Amino acid sequence: MPFNFLIRDALESDAEGIIFVHQNAVHVTAKDFYEHEILDEWSPILSGRVLQMQEKLENNPEKSIILVIESEGKIAGFGEIVPEEEELRALYVDPQFSRMGFGRALLQELESRAKKQGLAKLILHASLNAKNFYTQNGFKINGEGNHKLNSGRLMPCIFMSKNLA
Repeated sequence: MPFNFLIRDALESDAEGIIFVHQNAVHVTAKDFYEHEILDEWSPILSGRVLQMQEKLENNPEKSIILVIESEGKIAGFGEIVPEEEELRALYVDPQFSRMGFGRALLQELESRAKKQGLAKLILHASLNAKNFYTQNGFKINGEGNHKLNSGRLMPCIFMSKNLA
């Protein structure tokens, strides 16, 4: 486990850090698993993304639980659960903090929050590069398929779930 970290609810002021983590995680961690065009659609370099994230954090239309994990004042990762869908929507760690326990700590807190919401399970569309992380953390593989990106392009993924009871 990392020695110095804090997990907390995401704030509007975290939007830029969240987008930075997402961009790095996708374009570094997943680069050996997906073609460049998919990476660019999954996490495009667009200045408007920070504003979109600020609006999401402010309005929270899906009533998501969005957390950040920070170390020494820097956002090291973030995660999101959509309780209404029983879905783990996102879990990303900046590559400079990978394999240090940040992802596991964040996942454990997200699962704890999901249980407090009364959820009995979580489902997710795992990226190919994240399959091992999730299986090591108790998720079961339900099948292979595709995740539909905003453009309509299909991105190969692994359908997974975990019982929380």
